[in-house]
This record gives sequence, structure tokens and C-alpha cells, in this order.
Amino acid sequence: MHVVLRKLTKVTLASVSLSIAIAQPATAQSFFSTGANVISGVDQNWQVSTGSSAFVTTGFTGARLVVPTPWPQSNWISNLTSGTNNFAPWFTFRQTFSLAGFNAATAALSFRWGCDDVPNAVPFVPVFSLNGGAAQGSGTCGAYDINAGSVVNLTSGFLGGQNTIDFFVRGNGITDGMGLNVISFSAQPTVVTTPEPATLALVGASFLVLAAVRRRKA
Repeated sequence: MHVVLRKLTKVTLASVSLSIAIAQPATAQSFFSTGANVISGVDQNWQVSTGSSAFVTTGFTGARLVVPTPWPQSNWISNLTSGTNNFAPWFTFRQTFSLAGFNAATAALSFRWGCDDVPNAVPFVPVFSLNGGAAQGSGTCGAYDINAGSVVNLTSGFLGGQNTIDFFVRGNGITDGMGLNVISFSAQPTVVTTPEPATLALVGASFLVLAAVRRRKA
């Protein structure tokens, strides 16, 4: 009986350890390229706000897919389907995504992006900001060529819950907007240390056997 009890205890402890080490299933919203999910002309993953003299971060509406597409990319978005305004707008393009259930420290995002059309007379570099952090990077402006720009690799600045990334662009009023192609997006799931119900049942059974053995000794 003692031998059986020792074996049962070892199996129980091993099962508990295994249940603690295995990461439980979790899902997170991916980070999407522009134009990846368009319904009735509206990109379901991207929002846009416009201003006439500076960037704005309120008053967002669904970004629209620009048509027709006279450039190689078919995923150009703007505030209008034509991309043409009667003023030179300052754009803020935004996407929110979740890393709930994932370790934000392991998140890695790679992409290329481009925009059009910064007025030549106004010095301006298109930039982006992750979760309100410092503006960084730059997109390829002009020629509507997303893939002409260098690859952007983000490996820090992510949050464990909802994340927001803003892209700041200035237009000249004629077919303005931006496009982005995601290369990769990954993160490791967090480890859940709560034993599964089956493991808890096994632990309970072990204690019942132990209690029975002690009663027999008494």
C-alpha cells in the first residue's frame, strides 16, 4: 500500500507540474494590412481623422478604400473613396489591436508603409506612434509605392491589453492617403498557472487514498 501511495503521489505531482507549465489557449486580434477587410468600401480595421492645420486624434471615422486604383497597390485608404479633398489635410490613420493573453514583451511587428502626397513646399516626414509614444520611422511618400520603403520592425512599446498605433500623414488635397502591408506579427502566449479540473480531481483522489490509509493504521 505504501508503494502504491508513493507512486500515486509522484504521478499527482507530475500532473500538477505539467498543468502549470502548459500555456492555456489564447487568441489575440492580429494587426491588419490596409484593405484586408473592406465592407461597403469601409476598411473595418482602420480609422481616419483629418484636420486642416495640424494632426487630430479625435473624430475618427472608418477609413475608406480608394478607388479606382491607378497604382500597384490595391489597399490604399483615405477619408474619401476618391482620396481627393478641397484642402490639404493632415491625416491620422489609426488601428487598435489586442494582445490580451499574450506577453507584450515578446510581441514583434514588421511592416512596410507608404503615403501620398506631401506638398513639396512644406518640409514634412510621415511618422507613426505606438501607444502614444515618440513619433518614429517614416513612410515612403509619393508614387503610391508601399513596398518601396524600408521594413519597419517593432519589438518594444507594446501593452498587454489594447494597443493603438497612429500614422501621421499630410496630403496636398489630390488622391491622398496611405497604405500598409504587414510582413509578420507574433507574440508568445502568457502561461496560465491554474491547474485544469482533471488535475484537481486527481489531487483530490490522492488525498482520499492517503486519508483511507491513515484510518486503517489507526
